[in-house]
Amino acid sequence: MKVELASLLYSLVAFLFACGGAATAPCPIVATKAMPSASAMASASPTMAWTPKGLLEKVFTSPRIDPAWFERAFLAQVPASKIDEITQSVIKTNGALKSINETSDPHKFVLVFERGSSDATIILEGNEIQTLFIKPSGAAAAPLDAPIDVAVVSSPAAFRADAHTHYVYELNITNFSHQDVSLRKIDIESRGTSLAHLEGAELGAASSNVEIGPGMHSIAYLWVTTDVAPVALDNHITVHVANQEMSVNVRVPVREGAPLVVSSPLRGKWWMAGNGPSNVSHHRRAIIPVGGHAHISQRFAIDWVKVDDDGNTFHGEHEKNESYYAYGAEALAVADGVVTETKDGITQNVPGSNRAVPITLETIGGNHVIVDLGGGHFAFWAHLQPGSLRVKVGDRVKRGQVIGLVGNTGNSTEPHLHFHISDATSPLASEGIPYAFDSFQLRAADKSVTTKTKQLPTEKEIVAFP
Repeated sequence: MKVELASLLYSLVAFLFACGGAATAPCPIVATKAMPSASAMASASPTMAWTPKGLLEKVFTSPRIDPAWFERAFLAQVPASKIDEITQSVIKTNGALKSINETSDPHKFVLVFERGSSDATIILEGNEIQTLFIKPSGAAAAPLDAPIDVAVVSSPAAFRADAHTHYVYELNITNFSHQDVSLRKIDIESRGTSLAHLEGAELGAASSNVEIGPGMHSIAYLWVTTDVAPVALDNHITVHVANQEMSVNVRVPVREGAPLVVSSPLRGKWWMAGNGPSNVSHHRRAIIPVGGHAHISQRFAIDWVKVDDDGNTFHGEHEKNESYYAYGAEALAVADGVVTETKDGITQNVPGSNRAVPITLETIGGNHVIVDLGGGHFAFWAHLQPGSLRVKVGDRVKRGQVIGLVGNTGNSTEPHLHFHISDATSPLASEGIPYAFDSFQLRAADKSVTTKTKQLPTEKEIVAFP
């Protein structure tokens, strides 16, 4: 059942503090701690301006609480119809608060109550109850098997970068038990050959969290580099639960075929692959729920910024779009295709300042174009200048055709071209898939230049396009 946080807290306090925090007979409420005055309450924000954890701690740190103060603070926000609902559900925990535990999500907290021989756990997310369950306290019984569900949203496909072959995917791991689960290690192999071993700090760096509370989940972001050419990847996942280690194997199939080879979305030099492909880039871990499903459409996205020989992206006044080397560059079609979506008319941002428009699903990509390249490949060009689009929905474009000019619109801090390829005609409600450029020149740290073919630049690499 989902109820408002204010309702939950009112009901919990009404019960717990009326009984001194213990499961005893009803007793009178006596204020033993100074409470805010009526004038102070009148001037306070209706939402009390505390963080969720700070709010919970403030409410629960006193063994007694003045119900009149609490009513002024919260009851005015609680629909009367909610009180009976909560009385029948949450107050049945019938116990005293043991702990308020943080999670990897700053808006999600786990409250644990003593309840005789059992503990009652309430998971709060934002202003709502996400989960309510009761488990025996003391030594926990071992589960029959590792109590986790592992899902893979997008199977990996081979692509070349840094002269090696890589496979990128995620393991979505959910704890389906009432006990804490610790992620200990992940061993990845193919046909008996070990490809990767993640444990300790390395596992922590690759995961959203290694401690998975009851009903919680973790995401392991995996980037496997090998020239073995596997048809499937076996992921041996070891967890610690109920004072013992348990393991499960999850086989992830590898998609067949080479990545789509396209021409460059820009011309000339030097272009830096900002937030480019790596296992720790912003794009790599940008999981965005849209329409009831979480997606990583930007899994292989690149923010292309133009730099000079010293790596600077602008000269002159940094608050002018015209000062940036990328500004006004022609964005090019990377292959023949059909335009499936365009957006124009969004005002440009001032570099380094707040966005010119509120960021929504409609405006996050700024002025943009999506082209269906065929075979389930959709190319996305974002943050273009207003009024610069040269195409409209339904147009057939040719490789190398100008589709717009690089600008600074939508969720952008300076002029650049965001480019990626995904599996649907949506900037965010799609899965990012790997691709390769037919040719580019890679500039090394010592300024030496080598030619690369059918590869993808990685994060912060600097390249020149034909």
